[in-house]
Amino acid sequence: MTTGEPTAVWVERFGAADVPVAEVLGPDAHLADPQVVHNRLYGEVDDPVRGPMRYVRYPARFAGDPEFRLRGPAPSVGQHTEEVLVHAPG
Repeated sequence: MTTGEPTAVWVERFGAADVPVAEVLGPDAHLADPQVVHNRLYGEVDDPVRGPMRYVRYPARFAGDPEFRLRGPAPSVGQHTEEVLVHAPG
């Protein structure tokens, strides 16, 4: 049972036993994690309805587009329905 001790105790004990271990982070701690910040794991895109939205950045980087930013937000539900139905067969 691991609920009787603080996380730091278990990280130390498992580490001493050569068991791979890491603390489970909450969302705010994850976003502030130095490795997440350094790797710029997340990007942000502005949605006209929802405002700024965070997305996981594509993991590879290329010389021509090192950030690989999204061009825009995902379409809203039904945004292209009329256009799709106009071009539907039958």
